[in-house]
Amino acid sequence: MKLIVKPFAEITIKSRPVRKQFIRQLAKNIRTVLRDLDPELEVQGEWDNLDLISGVTEPKVQAEMFERLRCTPGVAHFLEVHEYPYVDFDDTFEKCRAHFGAQIAGKVFAVRCKRAGNTHDFSSVDLATHVGSRLRRECGAAGIDLRKPEVEARFEVRYDRLLIVHAQHEGLGGYPLGSIE
Repeated sequence: MKLIVKPFAEITIKSRPVRKQFIRQLAKNIRTVLRDLDPELEVQGEWDNLDLISGVTEPKVQAEMFERLRCTPGVAHFLEVHEYPYVDFDDTFEKCRAHFGAQIAGKVFAVRCKRAGNTHDFSSVDLATHVGSRLRRECGAAGIDLRKPEVEARFEVRYDRLLIVHAQHEGLGGYPLGSIE
């Protein structure tokens, strides 16, 4: 299971050394809070978000992890994602169809795409348009509504990684505990 933790917005506007200190403190707090549920938990990243990689598969333990993350100061929200290598538009569509195809059949949907990295020759709108039009044609969707969709197909392309978002959980916000000197 992979989670992407987005820190509280006020942390991201701080100066470089302060921001790194807050993110390191948040990572330390997350490791401490989740250590008894998953001793093998990996927490990576030190700038704009934290990647949590866990081998936990039991639903009760995952639910407890999510509850603890929701109550951790410094966490704005976190995403449950599946990670794949980014290949091209068609491969992205195939992965999205596998994850969202059954959910959007007969429903109005929207595609939400984010992109990070200067290595791409396309915009997030180009990719979302391609994936959305093919999902509509090939999955039997009722239509596309960007304002009030019944289902949102969300994914991110970060450099050479494709992250398909399954759920977003809101966090407590605020600054990480132990970060004020």
